[in-house]
Amino acid sequence: MGKLDVMAELKARFEKNKRRAAEIKSLGITVYFDPLTIKESALINEEAKGDEYVAGLLALIQKAHHADGSKVFEDHPNTVTSLRNEVEAEVIGEFMTAMNGGETADQAKND
Repeated sequence: MGKLDVMAELKARFEKNKRRAAEIKSLGITVYFDPLTIKESALINEEAKGDEYVAGLLALIQKAHHADGSKVFEDHPNTVTSLRNEVEAEVIGEFMTAMNGGETADQAKND
């Protein structure tokens, strides 16, 4: 496969992985995620100032959506604090796992 074919495959994969659905079993909901790009990751890491937990929460706030496209979490500075201090780590872990490997929305419909 030539270089241009590899780039086309990567772009196709990115498009295919948009709107990945994942069930958050502890809440009984399905949440949808788009893939995180290098640019987005760099901006999140810059905002997090080296705190990997804050970076993960910022990515979650940015990437978690309902089926209608609305954000699951309000994009507000207090949201990170609330998620960090007022939510069980196990539930945050469930969201993070889902964000990093949920099934596609089409696969969820077929289950």
